[in-house]
Amino acid sequence: MDWSIEFTKDKNYVKVTVRGVFNAFNHLLMIEDIVSQKYWKSGMNLLADIRLVDQSKATLDAMRQAASNMNRFKSQIGSGKAAVLVAKTFEFGKGRQFEMLAEDKSEANIRIFLDESQAVQWLDGN
Repeated sequence: MDWSIEFTKDKNYVKVTVRGVFNAFNHLLMIEDIVSQKYWKSGMNLLADIRLVDQSKATLDAMRQAASNMNRFKSQIGSGKAAVLVAKTFEFGKGRQFEMLAEDKSEANIRIFLDESQAVQWLDGN
């Protein structure tokens, strides 16, 4: 898994674009990278574009570990919105699984989307 991070200043959110095969360890490294960025502030909104991530082997245990990763950085992540953009219905189901598992582990408001414009609209508060 690899990723790129950019701060969308005019919209005040961070966008992370992720590629490769999902694994919980790299997910942890990605969160660490995001919250270590100089512009990152607790409570910022995030758009995670994971449309190029292969989740076909992501087990329930891997989703649990990813939720625990969120818990490790709970204070740095804060209570902002996190829109997760997926490509297919299968990934939408995996994303919802993660969303439910992360509810108790993070203060962030996480939502899964199939459409980027809807995700950005939600982040904007519309």
